[in-house]
Amino acid sequence: MSSVILLNDPYNIPPEDALEFHLTYDGPLLGANRNDTRSSHKHDVRKALHSQLFDLWGKNHSLNAWKLNNEQNVRERACIVLANRFILNGIRFVPLSWDGLGLACKLDI
Repeated sequence: MSSVILLNDPYNIPPEDALEFHLTYDGPLLGANRNDTRSSHKHDVRKALHSQLFDLWGKNHSLNAWKLNNEQNVRERACIVLANRFILNGIRFVPLSWDGLGLACKLDI
C-alpha cells in the first residue's frame, strides 16, 4: 500500500494531529551504487541524526507513549517486537513509519 499526498491537495488534508518534524544534517551525502553500498557512511548519517530523533521520541506525546521503561505494558512489548524486526548490523531500530503501519511519510532533501 502506498500513498502520495500532494502539497495543497484539497482531497488529502493532513489531520490536525499529524506528526511533523525536521532533522538537520551537516555533512556529505554520498551516493551508493552496486559496487559500493556505502553502508558505513549511511550508518554515520544515522548516528548524526540519532540525538535529534531521541529528543523527538522524548518530547512528542504520541511517541513518548512507546518509550521503554521498567513497566512492561502492551505498547512497550509491541515496541520491542518491532525493534526486533528492524535490525541492521546488530543495532535495533524502531521506525517512525513503515508500510506495516499503513502510514505515509514525506522526505524532502
